Amino acid sequence: MDPVSDSMPAERSRAPGGRGGPGIIAVAGEALVDFVPAHRQGLFEAAPGGSPANVAVGLARLQVPVRLLARIADDLLGHRIRTHLAGNGVDLSFAVRAAEPTSLAIVAVGRDGAVEYDFRVGGTADWQWRDEELADALEGAVVALHSGSLALTMPPGADALQRLLARAQGTATVTYDPNCRPLLMGPPDAVRGRIEALAAWWRRRGRRG
Repeated sequence: MDPVSDSMPAERSRAPGGRGGPGIIAVAGEALVDFVPAHRQGLFEAAPGGSPANVAVGLARLQVPVRLLARIADDLLGHRIRTHLAGNGVDLSFAVRAAEPTSLAIVAVGRDGAVEYDFRVGGTADWQWRDEELADALEGAVVALHSGSLALTMPPGADALQRLLARAQGTATVTYDPNCRPLLMGPPDAVRGRIEALAAWWRRRGRRG
């Protein structure tokens, strides 16, 4: 499968009913594909995943109005992600249709049940956020914004997501799930400062509350 050219502009996908509505929870972060072991030895199956995407699906299944802020690739795997999310009732009106390819996580389970991950995330869609793509992300009756996992630590888009969280704090409840992945984040010193700064921000908010 040939990836969509990086020269193609990212476009926003808007669906009917994406604006307004009571009590919307917005979830920001990655929507990727996990290659997980299939029932036959040596084969894998492609399963839509990503911690924020899974949170959005869980909320939708609980009949909570939920909007996913994600950069979803305009490739075959990205189409599969969109079908999965929309089929579960997640609003993709504010998701970006990205030119970059889908991020991949390859999962292996050992005989002892231990899980190992291998990632293909270089230059992929999830991490390329720009401020203009998030300009109207809080439109409508957004009462909460959840983010975290890889998207808040992976450059170059992590800074844009952090600015979105800061912008939301005056009008919505903001939650953060670190879900640290050392295999992707690199040396601890490279990301410790960013994660500690986010945690400190929540501690300050807690004391004010």
